[in-house]
Amino acid sequence: MTGRPPKFKTAEDMQEAIDAYFDRCDTDGIPYTLGELAYGIGLSRQGMLEYSRKDAFSDLIKRARERVGAQYERMLVSGKGSTVGLIFTLKNGFGWKDRDDNDLQLNVSRVVYLPSKAPVGGALGYKQGVSDAEYREVDNTNSGGSAEENE
Repeated sequence: MTGRPPKFKTAEDMQEAIDAYFDRCDTDGIPYTLGELAYGIGLSRQGMLEYSRKDAFSDLIKRARERVGAQYERMLVSGKGSTVGLIFTLKNGFGWKDRDDNDLQLNVSRVVYLPSKAPVGGALGYKQGVSDAEYREVDNTNSGGSAEENE
């Protein structure tokens, strides 16, 4: 058994069907969808996905998908349609993501031991028994000089 013959033999045939789908939507004033795009060109969504894996058709389908996504973006920024629905579709169908601009990086460059007169244990967890000289030495190790140079 050989299977079903391909719906589109050439990229030009598919482009004609894609153009007809978009023209029909524009004429009727209906929004584009990926499901309707597949149906409108005579394929299932799975069939369209399979064609997108073929070199001759991949760019056509990518551009058609981008056109559908661009319409959703226009609808979102113009306030047409359900904002939540449009965002859902853009996230799940077109790779949109929520982004958090807070990029927190914490770098700890030195540990400072307080002098032995500091409270033992205390709320900040001071180390017990470090002399003033040791404190200055530890404090200056990361500042580029010795304790004597920095006094």
